[in-house]
Amino acid sequence: MLNQMRTRSEAYFLKLFGAATLRGAAETAAQSERSAAGEISIPVDVFTLATRKGFKIVEDLSGPSCDEGQLLPVSGGYRVRLRSTVTEARKRFSLAHEIGHSYFYKDEGVGPRHVIGVLSAAERKAEERICNLFASTLLMPRTTIRKQLQENVTGSPPSIVSGLRNIALRFKVSLPALLMRAASLELEKPTCLLIWSSFKPSPRKHANPKLRIEFSLGLGDWSNRRLWSGTPLTDVGILSAVRLYLTWKEEALGGVGQFTITNSGTLDRDAVPCEVPEPKVTMSTRIMGVWKRETVHCMSASALYSWRTDENQRREYVVTAIIPTRDN
Repeated sequence: MLNQMRTRSEAYFLKLFGAATLRGAAETAAQSERSAAGEISIPVDVFTLATRKGFKIVEDLSGPSCDEGQLLPVSGGYRVRLRSTVTEARKRFSLAHEIGHSYFYKDEGVGPRHVIGVLSAAERKAEERICNLFASTLLMPRTTIRKQLQENVTGSPPSIVSGLRNIALRFKVSLPALLMRAASLELEKPTCLLIWSSFKPSPRKHANPKLRIEFSLGLGDWSNRRLWSGTPLTDVGILSAVRLYLTWKEEALGGVGQFTITNSGTLDRDAVPCEVPEPKVTMSTRIMGVWKRETVHCMSASALYSWRTDENQRREYVVTAIIPTRDN
């Protein structure tokens, strides 16, 4: 029954790597690429890896409606187009993503041809999801990234946020990509909730922009807890992150980089975030297969990351760590 529910893209990728799950197939594919290139260093040199595979890379994409990466089959191989002005982490992930797309092509002497052909919306979505999985596993090898997270993401919320940033810098990936990768590793510690949020309108009504949750991840004893995507942080009670965003918006004046708020309430750049009490954080807890809401007294720390696009528009997101207080 499960096999009947898979898209053709999913079934193909699973068969290609003899795996039972898409995550397992992506892990196998990524390990195969690194081994073939003799790539064992961190950060993974994805540009050299792609070049060794015969990919010709050009950085000529631009415009607000353009993709961040494109794979173009050409005689004898592939041409990859990337944006030149995005962050290094985004560019590396886009290139790894496009390498993933190459698995869906075969060359039988007349140039690469897509193995499935004309794709429905469901097939395109499935292939994109698979390529994102592959890019994540290629840039963040399971054993290495798991060890880094276990050793460096510990202690108080400020040290957790700082640890995440240091790991992201070492692997040259974005913090959202790191959080998504951590979700597949079933980390046993620390007990915390990690949140990635951004300023956006309601996903249903496309209005009322607020700082809203993009993704949350519970670790340790909180692995069964989460906050729901699209929910405003004000609604769940993580007010320190909202204060950080509003202060940055008022004071940063176009600045890019990492920003935090000091204990005195002023904006600071490239500093360790301060720890803030959050007396009423409302989260969902999965108990015996049922999601239940509860309000927990927590401590939190947040950092905001901002950059400019090639259209000179400012973009930002906030990463927050919360842990339970001892009186819970």
